[in-house]
Amino acid sequence: MKRIVFTAIMAIASLAANAQVKVSAIVGPEVNLSLGIRAGADIDIPISDQLSIVPGAYWQLRHRPTEEEAEHFLDGSVKDSEIDTQAHFITIPVRLGIKVYESENGKVKYNVLPGLYAAYGIGGTTQTTTTEQGIKTETSCDAFGKGKRYVSRLDYGMTIGAEAIFNDHYIVGLNAECGFKRIYDPQAGLIGAIASIFPGVSTNLSLGITLGYQF
Repeated sequence: MKRIVFTAIMAIASLAANAQVKVSAIVGPEVNLSLGIRAGADIDIPISDQLSIVPGAYWQLRHRPTEEEAEHFLDGSVKDSEIDTQAHFITIPVRLGIKVYESENGKVKYNVLPGLYAAYGIGGTTQTTTTEQGIKTETSCDAFGKGKRYVSRLDYGMTIGAEAIFNDHYIVGLNAECGFKRIYDPQAGLIGAIASIFPGVSTNLSLGITLGYQF
């Protein structure tokens, strides 16, 4: 078994050394019901003139604010609650890079990047602001766990991106993720009703802008 693993490592290392592997630093905003951000790096490993394997590693900040329905009491008072959750994920995508266009001088390239991703929540906080009779009360707790906003730290699904590379260095594009696993607590009431119609309320569904530099 050790010999097989060693041989595989050496084969990958040899491929990387001879295949003009390129590393890209990536950062950009993304929307997951609200504005978040992701930053990380991709490794482009060519397997032909048109195709490459593109694994990556990213830190993601996923932001999900929620305003609950107001509660009205018999004495005329009203209770409002706002919930704001910020969670940090490490995301590992593995994609197939498909070159769909290259200008004659090679200074402009368009790529499509379909693939899969796995992510793990490394930390996060849920802050609840309650207003009752004009008095605001703020509480905070861990974002992950039973009865919390995130019912699972593990997330996985499919991802797709489209990018333009200028002068072999500058990257501009779009990326999207669609999770397969229920990770958010959709809660009761209106949010729960929406979750039953739109799965993206309880799974990861994001759209982002890609800005990067390829070394």
